[in-house]
This record gives sequence, structure tokens and C-alpha cells, in this order.
Amino acid sequence: MRAIGLQGKAVVPLVSGFACAIPAVMATRTLESPRDRLLTMMVIPLISCSARLPVYTLLIGTLFPAEQRVLGPIGLGMLMMLAIYLLSLVLAMGAAAVFGRVLRKGARAPLLIELPPYRWPSARTVALVLLHKSRIFLRTAVQ
Repeated sequence: MRAIGLQGKAVVPLVSGFACAIPAVMATRTLESPRDRLLTMMVIPLISCSARLPVYTLLIGTLFPAEQRVLGPIGLGMLMMLAIYLLSLVLAMGAAAVFGRVLRKGARAPLLIELPPYRWPSARTVALVLLHKSRIFLRTAVQ
């Protein structure tokens, strides 16, 4: 992600952009830097979301015959759909790289994640939880 000018945390909004662009744009609130937020918001609409899938399906079904096979069971329509999604991903990453060079860079926000102090559970606790969950499982299995 750094090669195209984005933080690693921008992956979550970008991947959720394949489902729907609006919640993906809202998910950019988790990014600390205003520059990264803006850059991610500008790139998300370029990714093919699921709302565009029916349009792609109708166009591909109309323009490419279903009988035309390319690689065994793989039809030309399937390859076109894959090409559309890959092209949208490549264009989005290219736009992110261009926008990343154009937008002014501020100070990089360090990755700060607070983690609780993890400890190993005691053997007694593990045994009690295991016994309790086994009883619940056996009760529901017998009924």
C-alpha cells in the first residue's frame, strides 16, 4: 500500500468498496491522516461495487454469446467479467498512485494500536470451560 501512497489501514475501506462504495467511504473515518482519508475516498468509487454487477451481467450477456468458450468450461463472458474487475482494481491503484503524488504529504501518523496485556489461561480455567461447553454440546446433541 505504501507504494501507491496509502496506509495499510486503507485496505479495509478499499476491500469493502467491492461490496458497496457508501459504507466504504464511511469506513475511511478510521484513518488518522486527513490526506489518507481523502485519497482513499477518491479511489473507492473507481472500484467496481456489487450494484454495478447486474449492469455488467446484462451487457456481457448481450454482447458476448454464452456458447463461446475460451479455455474449456470458461466462457468469454466470464473472462470479460474478470477483466472488468481486474481493470477497475488496476485503475483504482493507478489513480491512488497519481493522487498520492499530487496531494501534499504531511507527517506520517504512526501505527498505534493498544493491546491489553495478554496472559496464558490457567489449566483449571481451561478445564472448567472445556467441561462446561462439553456439557452444553452433549445436552443439545441428546435432545
